[in-house]
Amino acid sequence: MPQSRKSPDIATLRARTVAALEAARERLVELQKSIMDGEERLRHLDALLVLEGRKLPPRPAREDFLDACEQVMRAAGGTIPLQELRMALLRDGIPLPGQGTHANVILRLQRAPERFRRVQRGVYGLVGQADRRWAVRPIEE
Repeated sequence: MPQSRKSPDIATLRARTVAALEAARERLVELQKSIMDGEERLRHLDALLVLEGRKLPPRPAREDFLDACEQVMRAAGGTIPLQELRMALLRDGIPLPGQGTHANVILRLQRAPERFRRVQRGVYGLVGQADRRWAVRPIEE
């Protein structure tokens, strides 16, 4: 089957897109490392201030990752596709766990079964809240 003239152009665009995506993932990992380093530095500086007998200035309210997930899910009506959850968290400036992959987010949600449930493949929700958009099926383990 002969290749059309457009196939190489699409393949080139795809390769560029893959490269750009990988570069963005690398930047994300570096930014998350920078955040973790900054938080650790802040904890050490706070400890030094306490040792000097100084009162700590109030820290800006920082949401826990799971609290942020819960807020996003509540705003979405109780359930949300994982991709939308990740995008909402990033938009709100919440750092994603690990390397920020779907697997990292899923693992964190699974470690809090009292708060979150898997509704169906790629869709997660809050325990005790039903959403008619998604058919609730038991998870087979």
